[in-house]
Amino acid sequence: MRLNELYDEDLVEGPIADRLKRLAAAGAVAGGLGLGGYSALNAPKSPEQTISVAQKQQDAQTDTKAADEPESKPEKAEKQVNPNFPKGLTDIDKMTVDQRVHTFIKTVAPLITSENAKIIAERNRLIHFVKIIRSGKKLNKEENAWLNGLADKYDEDNIPDLLKKVDIIPASLAIAQAAIESQWGQDEKTQKGNVFFGQKSWAKTGGVEGPQGERYRAFDRPEDSISEYMHNLNTHDAYEDFRNNRAQMRQKNKPITGLALVGGLKKYADTKGAYPVQLASIIKGRNLQQYDIAKK
Repeated sequence: MRLNELYDEDLVEGPIADRLKRLAAAGAVAGGLGLGGYSALNAPKSPEQTISVAQKQQDAQTDTKAADEPESKPEKAEKQVNPNFPKGLTDIDKMTVDQRVHTFIKTVAPLITSENAKIIAERNRLIHFVKIIRSGKKLNKEENAWLNGLADKYDEDNIPDLLKKVDIIPASLAIAQAAIESQWGQDEKTQKGNVFFGQKSWAKTGGVEGPQGERYRAFDRPEDSISEYMHNLNTHDAYEDFRNNRAQMRQKNKPITGLALVGGLKKYADTKGAYPVQLASIIKGRNLQQYDIAKK
């Protein structure tokens, strides 16, 4: 049942079905897993010059002294870090594996929980408005505008399908994906542009360049990367199975967990179907289930 079929025109001001257009498929389906840093540049050698005998003797003494000193190494290019990249992760490449994992989870988990809270608020308000409409009551102008705006945001004016899209991404799943796509926060493009989920950009300029010349979307804040990632899973056609599985869990009154939904993300990365297995391994190995919301 479509929104404009759910109630007649005397209950809502203006139909929305004809007004909504299919949004462009924003964000990348595939997350970039190929990683690599920039090599340091070697200083060019100076050309030989004609020198006197005395100068040669002096140089010979200098060479003897230099032989006893450690050879200087070319300086590495200074690491570029986005000013809004989480401060706790700036030195994460200097930590031990356990410290790195702990710090990454501690930093990213609250940001994911915060974005999920916004989605939960949208979902609860949507459910409330649907109940009002089905009872035969009329939404006021402000409520109707909000409902139309939500339909625009998720590119959906069919009530059941809209409810499938306006829902949380399990925190355990989001953390595991961020860990893979950002190398636990060590990846250069992540530090440059808050690219925590490998969202590729098909533009030839802008964003952040990857090791193979590919481009990724850059974000001002890590929260923006997380929000776009969640919106991608909730709207892109590639993840319809993911949303259907989540909706079935809702219908059966089961908690929404990452392990139960990894199978719906086979198309997120080109790993010949191994991506869900990798996600499940991280979720279980790092005990990320504890971050999932029991029931909302």
